[in-house]
Amino acid sequence: MDSKNELDQCKSDLQTKTQELETTQKHLQETKLQLVKEEYVSSALERTEKTLHDTASKLLNTVKETTRAVSGLHSKLDRKRAIDEHNAEAQESFGKNLNSLFNNMEELIKDGSAKQKAMLDVHKTLFGKCEHFCGCASHGCVYMRVESREQPHMLFHRDHLLFLKS
Repeated sequence: MDSKNELDQCKSDLQTKTQELETTQKHLQETKLQLVKEEYVSSALERTEKTLHDTASKLLNTVKETTRAVSGLHSKLDRKRAIDEHNAEAQESFGKNLNSLFNNMEELIKDGSAKQKAMLDVHKTLFGKCEHFCGCASHGCVYMRVESREQPHMLFHRDHLLFLKS
């Protein structure tokens, strides 16, 4: 009987071991499946992280370029503002200078006009007392004998007034 007991014991041990082995194999299969899932998820996560890293790098480059462009735009606007201010100052200065020149020109014209009026009055007075008039158009000579106590005889020649002795 001892052998039968031993055999039963061995059978019982074998059955227990077989059940344990089946349980362990089942557990191993589940673990393998879990490992495959984790590897897939890990690989997908790694790809996603790489894609995110590439996207983040592109975004950083875009931000740098945009910042550089905006900075350049601000610099350009500052230069334009400085030019506009300079032009406004130059325009104001030019306007003042031009106004001053026009005022000076107006004064010169008024002064010249007054002098011409005075000269015209003198000529009217002289020609009004003219006794003799002789002209030579080809030489531009005009001779007038003017009787005046204040003026001696005068000869007018295109550009000059010559006084003649009596």
